Parts: sequence; structure tokens; C-alpha cells
Amino acid sequence: MTNDMLQNRMMTSRRFARCFAFCTILMLLPEPGYSDNWTKGLPLGTWPQSESKDTPFMLVVWSSVNDQLYGLCSYTNIRSKQIMIKGVESENDDFFPDVTLWVGTRGSHKWTRLEAAKPGGRIASLVVAGGETAKKKLRVNLDSFGPYIGKYSAGKIVLKTGDKAIFDLKDLLPPEK
Repeated sequence: MTNDMLQNRMMTSRRFARCFAFCTILMLLPEPGYSDNWTKGLPLGTWPQSESKDTPFMLVVWSSVNDQLYGLCSYTNIRSKQIMIKGVESENDDFFPDVTLWVGTRGSHKWTRLEAAKPGGRIASLVVAGGETAKKKLRVNLDSFGPYIGKYSAGKIVLKTGDKAIFDLKDLLPPEK
């Protein structure tokens, strides 16, 4: 595959990721009757300054539903070869990748590892072709970050592939009423 072909596939994949994020936000709007449910995410069509075109793994949407905080991530394989993401698939077809969770400060090399909740379900894997975006949402339980909001400035979700999503912990706070 030529470099131009890979670049075109990556541009198409990024467009898909933006549409995916918008549709996901719509799907995750709080259910009526649960006043404490909320959903936040990256503004459509924009990505944080720190997230460059070389950042394949991003936390795109985060929600609190029935007092459980979780995020949906986008993954675009910027490599030329396919990659396999291992994880667990839930009964309702959500894919939870195997991740490690960390808290720290952006730009610092000192991060503290957190205990990540292990979801139930069957062992599964997700194959993403080179230059493509994962066709399934990658769901991550974010409850472990809660006690560290205000103590640390950043959170980090790391896939077993080494790809990471770094975000501001304060973003996990519920919206002001």
C-alpha cells in the first residue's frame, strides 16, 4: 500500500470517527427519569491541540449512567499492518478493550497506575486493518478515576498495543446545573 493510499484511508477513517462520535452521543443521551445521568464529549469536528493526526486512540465521549462512569473511545490504526485489540464483549455487544488506567500530570513521566474494573462477558478481540478506524465502539469503565479528580490533573487509558488516550480528569466531573 502506498503512502498516499494510506493517507486517504486515514482521512476517510477520521471522518468515520467523527460521525461515530456524533451518533454515539445521541445514543448515550440520558434516559428519562434519571436526573443524575449525563453525557459529555469532544466537540464535533474539533480535536484537542494535544491530539495530533498521529494519535490513534482517543477518549471521545464519557457518560455517567446510574452512577457508573464510562467512556467510549475511537481507535484508528495509523500503522500499515492490521492490529488486534484484545478485550471482552458484553451481552449487549459492547467491546471493552484490555486497558491499564493511570493518573498523573501531562508532560510528566511519573504516573500512578490504578486498579481497573474488569467487565464481565466473553473474551473477544477486535481486528483493525491498517489505515482504518475500529468499527465497534471501545467502552472503558472510568469509575477508578473518580477519587483522583482534583488530586491529579490528567488521566491516561493505555491499550495493550501501547496506544494511549490522555485527557483532563476535570472533564469527568458532571456538568454544572
